Amino acid sequence: MIKSIYFLTIVLLVLFFGCKKENKTSSVEIRLLYKSKTGSNYLPDVDAGVYLYKQKGKAMIMSARNRMGMVIFEGDQDYTRPDYSGKADVNGVVSISGVEDGNYNIVVGSKARIVWSYKNIDINGDISLVKNFSDSDEYSDKSQSW
Repeated sequence: MIKSIYFLTIVLLVLFFGCKKENKTSSVEIRLLYKSKTGSNYLPDVDAGVYLYKQKGKAMIMSARNRMGMVIFEGDQDYTRPDYSGKADVNGVVSISGVEDGNYNIVVGSKARIVWSYKNIDINGDISLVKNFSDSDEYSDKSQSW
């Protein structure tokens, strides 16, 4: 009897843990550029930040602090930490790998300009995006569109 219970327990554990589905992950690559103050050309936005927040079904409260990855969602009292984040390299490219597939709010904050932008994205495979920051809406709580 004890051997039967032991065997049954082992079988159930193997079935439970053996059938566990792993979450699919993807890579996100974003190129960030900003409009130079002296001309009309765009330059790499070195050290600009990218922040990914898994969607919770709550609206994000708009604030210039969002550009630093400091986000509050409606109904929350404290800032929410990003699920994934990265900084732009010397070419203005941010690469984030191992992102669990799903729906996200993506917030990007310019380092060269005091501006930010956000949008909702659905990640279910590797994606590549480009965001060009202009000098419009600089120093405001209003985000720039993509």
